[in-house]
Amino acid sequence: MIDPNIIKPYPDLRAQECMTAFASGTSPVAILNLDNNLEIALNLIKPRTLNELRANGIPVLESQRVLLNLWGIIEMVENNRYRFIPPLLVGEKLDAVRYKTKRLASLLLENSQSEIDTFLMVVAEANWQSHQFALLASLVLDGLIWDQMATHKLVDNIDFSQMETGSEYWSGLAWVTYPEKNFRLGTNSYTTGDYYINQSWTPASLPLQSSVNQFHRDALIKFIDRGPTAISTEEQKQLTALGFILGQNCLIPILRNKDPIYQQGLHLAGHIVQILRDELQSLDIAELIEADFKAALIIFFHEVYPTMLETLIEKGIAIPGVLEGEESAPLSPSFFISGKEKSS
Repeated sequence: MIDPNIIKPYPDLRAQECMTAFASGTSPVAILNLDNNLEIALNLIKPRTLNELRANGIPVLESQRVLLNLWGIIEMVENNRYRFIPPLLVGEKLDAVRYKTKRLASLLLENSQSEIDTFLMVVAEANWQSHQFALLASLVLDGLIWDQMATHKLVDNIDFSQMETGSEYWSGLAWVTYPEKNFRLGTNSYTTGDYYINQSWTPASLPLQSSVNQFHRDALIKFIDRGPTAISTEEQKQLTALGFILGQNCLIPILRNKDPIYQQGLHLAGHIVQILRDELQSLDIAELIEADFKAALIIFFHEVYPTMLETLIEKGIAIPGVLEGEESAPLSPSFFISGKEKSS
């Protein structure tokens, strides 16, 4: 019998478009991108037998079942049915989460606008106007916020390598949001020498930013540490073409803990977390998301901060062209560099 609730993902849907994963080891996103594993997983949101999937036109091999089970993505429940394990934000649950995240995002912005304006002013005074959006988004809302949550005892820490998944192949946290938000933004951080090279990204920017690799990151850190004479002519040529350097100048902000930008960002993050802490009790996010509180808070705030950014864009904050997928736009406004120092 054909099941009318079978999910047919839209063509070319990739797992990273609906799954968010912070993983130590091989990410479940990579597993879901193999063959039709994503289609299988999405259709086990409602527990089904593998034969039920096959009867509805979804091919399932035994090797796929084993792989998905080993990675802790699916598990057998009653009557030979399998279910998808990671937390799910779909249907009415997603509607309820987004109703609450929208209200909370509005409240946080309403009570933090002065602090946000001050942060943006400090960035502008340091002559990094083109980096205002990325620094607000990735340094503060997707960076220092997490440290401040730990400081305020909302989470123990954000060390995903310590989060058990039931799989020996990866640790961390993963969840599915289907359909995904209209506006998504994340942060990738790359360890290079004594620095982190941080990259704000959106789905539209990732193809453009893929031109930056470890060769460029290593060359950039050599340039910062030892000056233009430390890099080869080819390295200088490529870094210049990427818009990362010009002559003897680095065109990407380099932040230390004592820098005014960092300190104002820390103040803003702490201010937001104080408001968040006061509101959490009434939100019941663990029950809503059906996860332990720590995981639920991480998942919930990953819905909140993009909503805050989307509202700020609507109000007129400038978003770098690269984050909107403009092919001719410079890449550097989506990057910043931080030293390996403990948060103060």
